Amino acid sequence: MLDGRRVAEEAWPFALGESPFRVRAAAYAELVEFVDSHLSGGFVEALEDVDPAVLACFEELPGADAWLDLTPLVHARRWCARHCGLREEQLGRKLARLRAERQLRTWARWTLRIAPARLLARRMPEVFGLQIDFAQVQALALDDGRVGGRIQGIPACLAEHVVGDACAHAERVLELCAEGSRLRAGAPTVDGSEHGVDLVSVSFELELV
Repeated sequence: MLDGRRVAEEAWPFALGESPFRVRAAAYAELVEFVDSHLSGGFVEALEDVDPAVLACFEELPGADAWLDLTPLVHARRWCARHCGLREEQLGRKLARLRAERQLRTWARWTLRIAPARLLARRMPEVFGLQIDFAQVQALALDDGRVGGRIQGIPACLAEHVVGDACAHAERVLELCAEGSRLRAGAPTVDGSEHGVDLVSVSFELELV
């Protein structure tokens, strides 16, 4: 079993441009948009005391589907959460819920009109996996009312945040399209290492109504 306190305190070990872990550019844009709407000075004010090289990574962002280094986002989220008066996990949950709402608005143009809510809910693990390139998401229909699975390949030092974001995303989708459904996630367990960091996996179960 992983020591959650040790994970929470473990520093991100990669310098700018050296991280082997990547995230969609959409995650950068979501953070900027959220902070701009919650701080009078906006995103630039939140990062004014951060290394200018980190701030520069948020200028002239590429298309939402482009892959970017995860390191600037790790540092920026910590500072932005502090300036917004939130804990980092709270900021992550808010961003994940807003992402779910945006995705559902997009899917509503075609998917929600032809697919039952439970089928959409079963896609949540897959959809979350599209946001990051370092986690593999496996989903399995346990029976007609339950969907189980596992998220693997999460850097241990980010486990709390990655799992929190995934759960917040799935919970918001279930609230909007499968009211009464429940999500349960297990504790992270170490299942290997790569690039000099421990990797963990987390099991989950969606109970659909």
